[in-house]
Amino acid sequence: MSVITVTDKRILLVTDRDDIQETVEMFFSLLPGELDTYPEAAYFADTFRPRRSSTEAAQAELEAVTPGRREPILIILDGTVRRKTHDVNPGTGEAATAFLGWLEKHKPEIPVLVLSSTSLEGLELQVLARRNVALLDSKLDGPNGAHVDFAETLAGLVSPKRTTKRRITIEVGSDAAIYHIRNGHYEFVTGARAYSAKDNLNFLIGLLDQYSPYGEGHVPKKEWRGVLSMCGKMLFDVLIGDTIGPHLREMLQIAPVSPGESLAGGALLSNVELRFEINGDKEDAARLFNLPFELATPNVGDAQTFLCTRVPMARRIRLSDQGCDNRVLSGPRCVRPLRVLFVNASVSGTVTLVYESTGAPTQSQWLDSLQDTEAEFSVLDEISRVNGGAILEPPVRLGGGPSPVVGIALRNQIREHLLKGRYDIFHFSGHSTTLSDGSTFLILPGENGEALRLSVRAVAEWARDGGCRLVTLSSCRGSSVRTAIETMRRGVEAVVGFRWDVDERICIDYFREFYRAYLIDGRSISEAYCEACHRVHLCEMGSPLWASAVAVVRD
Repeated sequence: MSVITVTDKRILLVTDRDDIQETVEMFFSLLPGELDTYPEAAYFADTFRPRRSSTEAAQAELEAVTPGRREPILIILDGTVRRKTHDVNPGTGEAATAFLGWLEKHKPEIPVLVLSSTSLEGLELQVLARRNVALLDSKLDGPNGAHVDFAETLAGLVSPKRTTKRRITIEVGSDAAIYHIRNGHYEFVTGARAYSAKDNLNFLIGLLDQYSPYGEGHVPKKEWRGVLSMCGKMLFDVLIGDTIGPHLREMLQIAPVSPGESLAGGALLSNVELRFEINGDKEDAARLFNLPFELATPNVGDAQTFLCTRVPMARRIRLSDQGCDNRVLSGPRCVRPLRVLFVNASVSGTVTLVYESTGAPTQSQWLDSLQDTEAEFSVLDEISRVNGGAILEPPVRLGGGPSPVVGIALRNQIREHLLKGRYDIFHFSGHSTTLSDGSTFLILPGENGEALRLSVRAVAEWARDGGCRLVTLSSCRGSSVRTAIETMRRGVEAVVGFRWDVDERICIDYFREFYRAYLIDGRSISEAYCEACHRVHLCEMGSPLWASAVAVVRD
């Protein structure tokens, strides 16, 4: 009968400072009192903690591990430890950074907690690049008490037998980005990292401000895929490549998706999630919103992998508290069947829009009638019959039919239903457009061949006042920064739409996949968005619709 001793569960402490060792030992002595709050940290309790005073000694210790002796379950690394024990000069972070690189190559499964009191770029890059490295300020003066911060950080480190979804948020600015990594309880935030190729970012913004993958007659341009691939690779290199890029490449290689395979069954979907955050209060919000975050393309083998087809992701608009509704609307799902308001806004005729910034009208433009809005309604109607109606109530439909309500009467119906109907989802099927100043309008059928414009500002306010959680826009060019800001500012939890023109038939397929994942499978907005992009890309690779889809969330 074998006996497991305490030495079988050990943590390797790498520091040349006695005060850090004393502090770490004190934190472990206080750890049992924090396990009710951070139960995951119990994995690291009751351990033997040998110390090595240089990275050279620690590396030798790890290289000498024999088959009969277990690896350390954790390495606690002083960010300024010396490379050699007898080095005279104090450490600068170079030895710790090099040691992390060696661990990544030779011992990638051992989680590492780095203690550092100063911002060291090399260390931050290692934290961003690896899924099981955490960084804790060794000044240890957190608001909750230093030992609490220590316990929280331990809880966020993934042990070999656990899997935790890693949320990576990139705050995108004009000159620099800030990276947040949340892993369970633990959150790591970098300093602002200046772009190495800012001109490439400005080039992308300028290019996509005018670009559409569709040409005359709503036919995709021959070069659209090459253009978007170029943009995606350029964006990946500027924003992602040397920061979170190594981690994403690793995940994509670990969890390849075979043709026809659902992402719901893959390891990737359960391990990482992306957010691209833009400050909606700044003047450059519209420019940055134009960036093709969803199309970022890493080089993984020979495959062309657009991140939106493999990684759950969404955009997020950050707004100041002033004028922003901070109610939390995300109550328990499936407590009752959800309610959806479906607007059939098929219209044929002319419409005149108005620049909201100046009040100047546009020239009238002709809109063709849409043929497949009823088929889109059928997607939701079918879901309402799943599980005996336990998921979704029969959708309420406005517009369409042999004697449709149009114009101001239809607008008033939409307003009253959103305000008083307690809907969870507002689904608009029709035309929409965004003007050069950001003004975004949904287009309603009007009277006498003249369509009626409906500002997205008004829809966002009605949705807010009625408690609507999700707005889906099955329409052309409805996913603008104005749509995102107005819906998020007024408290809607998420909006899904398209940045360019759409193909009606493929749009039906997209929302069938999205609603199946979101409503039937119970997946999050970002997961359902990714699943729909993956499926439509797989089946309709020649259409740009999947590349046009954008999800914005308020989580």
